[in-house]
Amino acid sequence: MSSYDDHHPSGWGPHDWGHGAPHNSWSPLIMSIGIGVFLFSVAGVYEWGEFIDASYIGVSIAGLAIIFIGLTVWWRQDYTFDGGYEPRSMGTPFRGIEVRKVAVWVFLMSEMMVFTSLFSTYMRYRFGIESCESVFMSGEWVEGSSVTCFEPAGHLIASSWFHLAPGAINTFALIISSFTIVQALRYAGMLDIDEDRRR
Repeated sequence: MSSYDDHHPSGWGPHDWGHGAPHNSWSPLIMSIGIGVFLFSVAGVYEWGEFIDASYIGVSIAGLAIIFIGLTVWWRQDYTFDGGYEPRSMGTPFRGIEVRKVAVWVFLMSEMMVFTSLFSTYMRYRFGIESCESVFMSGEWVEGSSVTCFEPAGHLIASSWFHLAPGAINTFALIISSFTIVQALRYAGMLDIDEDRRR
């Protein structure tokens, strides 16, 4: 008998509410829908920082309400989970693997896709558009006319503290979030610490 079969008949763990709620949730999907509704509606309210259309404000509030509902449901489900079992994946190709491991893999894959797309987009623009310096040196730069050229990001970042600060804060936040995930997994796997500290 495999470790999967020994674990529990259901991949989601016991469904006895006395034991705790099953630690699987639709709440992240609900929150994602709410975030999408909110961001798309806010984009309709403002254009270049100018207030243009009040008809989307109700949709924005509805998006915030969906986010709040998702957070509330997720908190309620997570609060009742006592950590007494580890849910396992049921479907192909992850059958029998702990849900937490699958989630970390999916998280890492999504990070790779996001940062690869950002990097490849930057490289496409960087090599597909002539630099402003070469346009200026070639004599094609005409004062007062529109010129399509590429200014290196280093010039923009170094030009002002207000350009440097968001990048520095974002980098620090990414490093801290990665460290937090590693520490959470480390402490979740420790069986010799008491429940109060684990929570």
